[in-house]
Amino acid sequence: MDTGTHIVMGFGLAGLAMLDPVIASNPTAFHAVLLGTVSGSVIPDIDTVLKLRNNAVYIRNHRGITHSAPAALLWPFVISSLLLLFFFLI
Repeated sequence: MDTGTHIVMGFGLAGLAMLDPVIASNPTAFHAVLLGTVSGSVIPDIDTVLKLRNNAVYIRNHRGITHSAPAALLWPFVISSLLLLFFFLI
């Protein structure tokens, strides 16, 4: 999938979360879910910035460390921690 498809899927998941009455009734929770789903669906493709250097570098490194099993376990903690800081502690 390309980056645009990842973003649309993130918005779709956030819309699906609106079926939960708790999320639908609380704007802060909805915004946290929206940012979490969109950023969670896009974050593995953060290696897209390598296209700025060279397309060959991007192709060689795509699906590398950002798509690895350790990164797949790390991304939810990073995103959740940032959302917790941004929405609930500040």
